[in-house]
Amino acid sequence: MTVQSKVVMLGDVSVGKTAIIMRYVANKFQNELNSTIGASYQQKAVQNKLGNIVMLQIWDTAGQERYKGLASLYYRSCNAVVLVWDVTRLDTLEKAKQWIHLLYQETDLIPNIILVANKIDLYDGSLDEIDNLQNDFCQEFNILKAIKVSASSGVGIRDIFQTIADKAEIVEEENQKVIDIEEPNSFHWKCC
Repeated sequence: MTVQSKVVMLGDVSVGKTAIIMRYVANKFQNELNSTIGASYQQKAVQNKLGNIVMLQIWDTAGQERYKGLASLYYRSCNAVVLVWDVTRLDTLEKAKQWIHLLYQETDLIPNIILVANKIDLYDGSLDEIDNLQNDFCQEFNILKAIKVSASSGVGIRDIFQTIADKAEIVEEENQKVIDIEEPNSFHWKCC
């Protein structure tokens, strides 16, 4: 069985969304990347814990303020959101809260959200501090999972997308149950 899962990367400009995708899809890292304009798309098949194939459709959205309105076009129908912040710039965690608020305002069905602390290889402080910040954020916003990563070294990158793949089938099965409950002749048109 193959399951499709639309994944949207959100976060402020230069937090490393594109680098994370490049590391995951092509196992490459470029230190200098151009900012994403609008959105770009990558696809990768991954096997979930049940042995089924999940086709991840990964959308990389622009983090600049002027493109924030466009992001809602991508996350409205997504199955998962990867919300990325840069551990070397704590203000990007505050800006992640803005992304969450926009997501909650724009969507009726809230997707699975993974909070990703990127650039841990560049962080001088204790990783326990990052854990505490992420745990507080997750509790405040009901986040599925928090992960610390480095797009540069590849640490933690696979875990992001494996979590999504493992969760994708459960979401699809839950949606299928809703469809199965509805009887074909139970819908009636009403007018005036």
